[in-house]
Amino acid sequence: MKRFIIICLLLLGACDKHTTSSTEQASPANTPPAQAIATMHAAVLPSDAPATAEPNAPAAIPTETPSPQAAIAKPLSVNGWIAGASFSDIKNRIPDNAAITINHEYYEFRFDDTFLMFSKSGQLILVLVNGPEGNLSNGLHMGDAESEVIQLLGQPNNENAEAYHAYVYPFSDYRVEIDTANKQVAAMRLSYLGNETANEDAAMRLYVQQKTEIAAATQADATAPASPETAPAQQNQPRRITFDEYVKISDELLSALVQYTQIMSKNVADDEKLKELDGIDAKYHIYDRALMMENAAPADDKDRNLHIRCATFVTKVDSLLGTGMFYLNLKMTETDENLIADWKKRAAQELQDVWAWVGQKR
Repeated sequence: MKRFIIICLLLLGACDKHTTSSTEQASPANTPPAQAIATMHAAVLPSDAPATAEPNAPAAIPTETPSPQAAIAKPLSVNGWIAGASFSDIKNRIPDNAAITINHEYYEFRFDDTFLMFSKSGQLILVLVNGPEGNLSNGLHMGDAESEVIQLLGQPNNENAEAYHAYVYPFSDYRVEIDTANKQVAAMRLSYLGNETANEDAAMRLYVQQKTEIAAATQADATAPASPETAPAQQNQPRRITFDEYVKISDELLSALVQYTQIMSKNVADDEKLKELDGIDAKYHIYDRALMMENAAPADDKDRNLHIRCATFVTKVDSLLGTGMFYLNLKMTETDENLIADWKKRAAQELQDVWAWVGQKR
């Protein structure tokens, strides 16, 4: 019985050895059994099956950190003023004591340490703040160090910004300029570079006229001597223009247009051109006539169409003169070549449009 048990044990050991030997022979050479199973799986899986990530695979290389300027999503503002805003959206923020100046086709508002310039259409094209309370919406404040400008806005677009004490950052339709003094932020400026979409010329003129009348009345009350009797208010009567006056105004406007065209094509310094353009305005009273035509009326009703054409003509020449002078000023003071080129194109296109209007048959 003992021998029988020993023989059974020997037979069982032989079977185990044979099974192990068969398994090892089925595996690739020098391959552990577990790795052989993985090899078999790879052979039968389809080629587009997702691969199992290796535990020690290298981490993905991080992308380059965007610059502070590239990370700015919303348009930047200075003290809440956004370049390109329409007049109707922000007029309630303009204080009543703002000083208003009409510079050809531009309206300039000054109050506290803020300067706003609107185009004739009512678009806010320039914001300048140079007081101690100025701040940019991304966290830059007046008085901050120049290093803070770089940290919040990145490297400027202009070369040698530190030496010029001006840091320029162009965006899609506006530009930010930071002026410094003693290595600290001293002024912030926003310029609108996009297309003018506002159409608020009438609203701008009415607003300016009302504010000007209020300011004049206030000044008159402050300087007038005390009197127990108040003189009756005089109504402003429209000026009546005769046919001969219309003809004279039209002839002089045409002369001004011809001279403007000749001056802008001259090969002389820009400051000389500006002087000559000022001479045109003074000689033909372009701006004064533009204001006069707004409140004038034809002496004879049959000249109404002539009045409309003459009023349109003086408005176009006044606008053209303002655009040309603004462009020449930019050329002498601005370093942004793209901005200069844009205004050069505007001035040339406006001149072409005015001549096309003059050539139309009426």
